[in-house]
Amino acid sequence: MRRQDSRIRIFTGRLERRPYSNPATAELTAYLNSLSVRIDKSVFHDLTKLAARYDNSTVLVEKAVDVMLAVDIAVMAERNEYDTAYLLSANGDFTPAVEAAITNSKKIFAVSCNTSGQLGKVCSSFIHLKPGWFSDCY
Repeated sequence: MRRQDSRIRIFTGRLERRPYSNPATAELTAYLNSLSVRIDKSVFHDLTKLAARYDNSTVLVEKAVDVMLAVDIAVMAERNEYDTAYLLSANGDFTPAVEAAITNSKKIFAVSCNTSGQLGKVCSSFIHLKPGWFSDCY
């Protein structure tokens, strides 16, 4: 992509491991412990063990890409390197960068399947994509 257009930027952030507590496991454990009927001991033991195994796990979370993108939105607007930008996000954390770009007479269109609060209020326009439009994609 960069060979086709030098203005294209590719951001590589980092992945961080974060602990994740699965709320379904606590609900399953509570359900098993509150059963008014007896179930087979081995089934009870297997289900309890299964719930415990998935109670706490680790997930990977992408970090830093949103900050890099926000900096580019603001800095490139200041340098007059674009007229219009499309931000594929509804994340309100981009609001200050978008406000800085608009102050520099840039148009910013935010596009997302999610609804937008603060970001949608400051963008030139917020384009809400309906998830149903993509039902055949995933």
